[in-house]
Amino acid sequence: MMNQQQQEQPTNETNVNDQQLPIDVGIEATTLPLYDSKKQLINCSEELFKNIKNYITSEIELTLEDYKLLETMNNCTMEKFQGMTQIAQQIQEENRDLNNRYQQLLPKLEIIDKLDRKVTRLETMAYAIDAYSKRLEKQYKLLEKGLNDHHQQQNQQSN
Repeated sequence: MMNQQQQEQPTNETNVNDQQLPIDVGIEATTLPLYDSKKQLINCSEELFKNIKNYITSEIELTLEDYKLLETMNNCTMEKFQGMTQIAQQIQEENRDLNNRYQQLLPKLEIIDKLDRKVTRLETMAYAIDAYSKRLEKQYKLLEKGLNDHHQQQNQQSN
C-alpha cells in the first residue's frame, strides 16, 4: 500500500537512466542563464564590474561637472556683487557730496525764501495801492464832474 502512495504522489525528480535530475518549474529557473563553464561566469562577472565601474565613473564625472558649473556661477555672481558694491559705494559718496552742497546752499535758500515772502507782501501792497488809487481816481472824476456840472449851471444862470 505504501508503494502505491509513493507512486501516486508527484515528485520534482525524474528517473532517467537511474539518475535524478531536477525539473525546471518556476520563473527563477527559466529566467536565469545557464553557464557552461567557470570561465564564462568569470567573463560575465568582469563585464558586470566594468559596467558598474563605468556607471559610477559617469555619475562622478556628472557630479564634478555640476560642481564646476556651480563654481562658475558662484564666480560670476561674486563678480556681479563686487561691481554692485562699487556702484553702491560711488552712489553713497555722491550722495554725501550732494548733502554737503545742500548744507552749503541752505543759508542762501533761506535768504531766497525771505526775499520771496517780502516780494509777496510787496505785491499784496501794490495791489492794495492800485485798488486805492482807482477809488481815488473814481472819486476825483466824480468831484470833477460835480464841479463841471456846477460851473455849467452857474454859467447858464448867468447867461
